[in-house]
Amino acid sequence: MSEEKGNQPTMIPPPPEITPVVEAVDDSSAIVDDVKLRREEVFIGQYPFATILESIEAQFNDYINCEDRTNYIEIFYDQLSKSATNVETDPRLTEENKEDMKDALEEIFDDFKEFIVEIIERRLGLSIMDLAEDQVSDGDFQWIIMRIYEFFILAAKKNFKVVIGDRVAKRIGPSITKTDDQAEKDKQFLMIQDMMEEFNPHIRTVDPVEFLNITGDVEMLNMFSNHKVVGNFLLKYTPKLAYNAEYRGEIINYISDKLILSRALLEQANPEGNEVKDVDPLAKQNNEEE
Repeated sequence: MSEEKGNQPTMIPPPPEITPVVEAVDDSSAIVDDVKLRREEVFIGQYPFATILESIEAQFNDYINCEDRTNYIEIFYDQLSKSATNVETDPRLTEENKEDMKDALEEIFDDFKEFIVEIIERRLGLSIMDLAEDQVSDGDFQWIIMRIYEFFILAAKKNFKVVIGDRVAKRIGPSITKTDDQAEKDKQFLMIQDMMEEFNPHIRTVDPVEFLNITGDVEMLNMFSNHKVVGNFLLKYTPKLAYNAEYRGEIINYISDKLILSRALLEQANPEGNEVKDVDPLAKQNNEEE
């Protein structure tokens, strides 16, 4: 038995069974890409959503020098409305697809709302009342931000020109006369420029309500009077005259031209040279621009 046993071949045990390691697949990036693609697909129109936000940011950052005066908030709402209509009427979409697309549009609007509220507060120091308590309807919100954007950003150059012009002109009075003498023109230019220093870098000689009154924007004035919007925008809203020589010269020429016009109108209305009080030398110009 032992001999037979000794002659038996040696058995090699099989290798241990190896359980393959399956790495977990992180599909979060794929989900993000899918959401991004759906948002880009659902928001139709000439301008991508990101481009609209970038353009608004550029306008808020330099409302004096920015040459692009396109109303991007109006464009956003127009494209959002057309996108929603497209989702409802597209026969290729299933009900499930439509719900996904509607959710994507809702996310786009929420992102826009957060962006515009933040930039209005950061660049203008203004807050929309009752917004945190969800007491502002989407329609009211659209109207409020549109008026803030149109007035403070798109019409910034006109606002400062009218307000600074009004203050300086009232201090000078109709004393500037039309002349062909360059030395006299330079003297008048420097006089106005010196008076404008009090508005650089910020306007401190008027309060926000007075600023709005001078511009003549009744809707904006009512918005502040009714406390739909609160904040002292003059702490941040600035003509930046020290960095805008061309715009500063434009305001000076505006004031000079209107003072000359004022004197001519006074002389025409009062040829005897009697004293005339309470004359606003820029009132006629402001009405014409409106």
